[in-house]
Amino acid sequence: MKKFAIIFLIAAFALTVSGQKPTPKPTPKPTKTVVPVLGTETEEFDKAKAVADAGERIASLEQFIQTFPESIEIPRARGLIVSARAVLAEEKFASGDPAAATALFILAVNEAPTPVSDELFTQVLLGFPLSLHSRGQRNAAFDVAKLIEEKIGDNASQLLDLAKFFITIQYGTEAIRLAEKSIAIDPAAVAGHQTLSVAYRLNFRIEDAAAELTKASELDTASIPIKLNLAEMKRALGKSDEALGIYREVLLLDNANIAAQTGIVLSLFESGKKTEAETELKAALETTPDNSALLTGAAYWYAAAGDGTKALEFAQKALAADPTNLWAYIASARGYLLEKKPLDAERVLLSARRYGDLPTLDYELASARISAGFYREAAETLKRNFAINKDGLIETYLGNRILADAGSFTDLLSLERRSVLFTREAADNTESAATLKALLDLYAKFENKESSEAELVNAVDRFVAGSDSSRLHRQLYAANRLLARKIAPEKVIELMRAAIGGVDPALGVANPSAAVLADELYDSRQYFISRSQLVTVNEIPRQKLSAILRGRIEETAGKAYLEMEDRAQAIVRLKRALTVLPEKSTWWRSALRTLGEAYLGENNEAEALEAFIKAYDLDQPDKEQRIALSVLWVKVKGTTDGLEARIGPDPFTEAVAIVEPTPTPTPEVKLPQDLPLASTPTPIPSAVPAATPTPEPSPTVEATPTPAVETVPTPTPEPSPTVEATPTPAVETLPTPTPEPTPTVEATPTPEVETVPTPEPSPTVEAMPTPAVETAPTPTVEATPTPAVETVPTPTPEPSPTVETKPNPTVSPTPKPLFEPIIITVGKTETKPSEPKPEAAKPEASPTPTVEPTPESLETKSKTEPDPETVAVKTEQVVDLTGETRQRTVSTMPTEPTCSIILSQESLSIVAGGGSLGVLAGFDDDTNDPATISAVSASPANIDVTVDRSVGFSSRRTFFVIKSISERTGTFAVTFQAPCGKKEIQVKVR
Repeated sequence: MKKFAIIFLIAAFALTVSGQKPTPKPTPKPTKTVVPVLGTETEEFDKAKAVADAGERIASLEQFIQTFPESIEIPRARGLIVSARAVLAEEKFASGDPAAATALFILAVNEAPTPVSDELFTQVLLGFPLSLHSRGQRNAAFDVAKLIEEKIGDNASQLLDLAKFFITIQYGTEAIRLAEKSIAIDPAAVAGHQTLSVAYRLNFRIEDAAAELTKASELDTASIPIKLNLAEMKRALGKSDEALGIYREVLLLDNANIAAQTGIVLSLFESGKKTEAETELKAALETTPDNSALLTGAAYWYAAAGDGTKALEFAQKALAADPTNLWAYIASARGYLLEKKPLDAERVLLSARRYGDLPTLDYELASARISAGFYREAAETLKRNFAINKDGLIETYLGNRILADAGSFTDLLSLERRSVLFTREAADNTESAATLKALLDLYAKFENKESSEAELVNAVDRFVAGSDSSRLHRQLYAANRLLARKIAPEKVIELMRAAIGGVDPALGVANPSAAVLADELYDSRQYFISRSQLVTVNEIPRQKLSAILRGRIEETAGKAYLEMEDRAQAIVRLKRALTVLPEKSTWWRSALRTLGEAYLGENNEAEALEAFIKAYDLDQPDKEQRIALSVLWVKVKGTTDGLEARIGPDPFTEAVAIVEPTPTPTPEVKLPQDLPLASTPTPIPSAVPAATPTPEPSPTVEATPTPAVETVPTPTPEPSPTVEATPTPAVETLPTPTPEPTPTVEATPTPEVETVPTPEPSPTVEAMPTPAVETAPTPTVEATPTPAVETVPTPTPEPSPTVETKPNPTVSPTPKPLFEPIIITVGKTETKPSEPKPEAAKPEASPTPTVEPTPESLETKSKTEPDPETVAVKTEQVVDLTGETRQRTVSTMPTEPTCSIILSQESLSIVAGGGSLGVLAGFDDDTNDPATISAVSASPANIDVTVDRSVGFSSRRTFFVIKSISERTGTFAVTFQAPCGKKEIQVKVR
């Protein structure tokens, strides 16, 4: 009973306690406030938005929304959450996690309130795709842009703003689609037609752009910008008289409008009213002497009219006013070509590569090089952006974006010119354009190993057609390409027969010395160009040039006969060549070696030995040639006695034990055909195969293809042939703030340039501008649109989003107070600068080069001319390619102060044949201008580098796009340079 009572009392107590528990639960005082006091709501909102950390701010704002679901600040709170997501995304980019950053941008778009306010759209959402695109995340940028388009729905104004984003990154096709969608919603919107006209112009649809501007002008008859844009399109269509009327109409509304005054002058020129145009030009320049657009337009018109002096005059003034004006460089180069100065034209165009990378620029550069006789370099320049399709048309990506083709270069590239200069008249000529097309076709067929002999012969015939003074140079170039391919020797003989009477006319080309030495200069020029330097050639006496050309004709014919196994004829032609070629010149030694091959083919080893010994250069000993000579000497003489008396002591100690007399030499054993070359001689007598008379590729094989230089008798690495003699190169200083690299220890200029021979040319060092690229201003809707066409080379066609590789964020969103927390900038990664490349090896040989002053048309003197007291000058005795002893002067620029270049990435991995990534470059402090940074690829045929200096400007960075433009894989070097230092990165192409 007692136990029962205790149990009862415990149960009763438990019930009492449990009954008391619910009492405090129903009174949660914090959540009791259903309608908060206004002051409390404001305080909570201000507190939430003031949280410094973006992640915590998001949590605070979400709590505010939950606590005050009816607050009028809810849209603003959601907008601040979106902007905070953007800040977190930027932090993810900075930490190297682009996937997480992209996910945050996508989440932010999905969380944005609908409808999207104009403030949230313009100040926050529009920045998402731009931030992604500027970091090379193009596909993600387009995906986010698509989500934004779905979010904004049928808001015509916001659709136009999204179209402007695509205009900014030069994706005209998508911009056209969005602008057309906006116009369908609001046909009366003037801005819609203006935006669509800019998008059409970006895609080189001049007629459509003019039509949209006409509609916009009808809707807004008082808009001066619309009238000016319409007048420019009329000029581009060749309707200069109509354009003139519109410009004068603008002057009635605004008599001080500079654009209208400029248009009137250029319209008068284009209408054939030269006298009136020159009067107006003089008056306009008195008012605005630095009007770069007017000066450039006038310079190009004079170039198209054949007046090189006037073209140079106005182009130089235009460049003084604006050193980044790409078309002023082109007009200047055309002026130099008219003045028969192709090497000056080349130098100007290489300088222009700092500011643009249009197919037009490659065409102009190829025009300069073919005028100088540099056919191989011209062909390689064209191949970079052009191809001949199966229909025989030339095709390219206009602006490096829009695929187009045409029957001639002039027709194909007219749209690039008309979209910027608004002039229909081209400054090139039909003969040069046709020769360049034939050269491009010939080069492509030689590179294609499946090309038949008939196809090659037909391509050669098209290339050598005509009766101009440079025909002989083309014949020699084509003949030597056929010999190198070991094909159609009969065609080679035919070409040489036709060339006999062309020697005197061939000496009348713009620069005959360069044309004659073109093959010998090729490797040295490529080597120095890769180091931002340029080799030029002094004039060789006309009589010596004539002897070289006549000797080369005979030698080339001799090689062809040797290829046909007609050794008797080959010996006759080669002996004839030796009677006229300058003794001890590159071609003289080449002819002797070919003669030695012919003698070997006839089993006349004694005569072959004499020819090879004469061809051997005692001042430039070659290990392989010496070994092969030793083998042949022992075979002929039976002992090594007397060899050193003929070819000097053996400087290669390891080669002494190789030459041993063979106990029983076999008569069938003959010296290999390539003994005269510095490449693959037979190391021992027993391994010498029977001779197969095959001609050498070209006389240039004897000289290291860097004919401008001859190195001191240090043994050259086996792969590179020795330099027989040096041309007459002179070295100039090109207008560029980029100095010669500061001396630091590094092997070759870049890992890619493996074929660069050790002997370097003996030019004076000309600091060439680094080929970086800067875009012309993207056309805006209100101002005169000038779509930037200087963009990334050879991208994929426009419809694919990945083709838009060149960002140009002129519409970068600037946050306003409404959404204070958002900051969208390009991340910065601190890195240690790598060691700069070494200076060029000391040149050995160069005939009487001169140091030419930099033209003031490229840069101001204060930027390009060093203090004479700080320039080291050295004079040496050298022997040139022709065998003549001359003096060489080497001028070295002083070392500039050093700096540290920092890059967002120090190594890249991209896919071959079109893959690309962006790199941001800047300095480790704010004392240097990031705009002075440029970049150069060590292998421009495989890796291309373009620049957009408008990206990253807010964070003091310059944006570069590095792209694979060939199918070649491997590791390549890209060097970033500034006046105070340089940095190299490795690009892995897979």
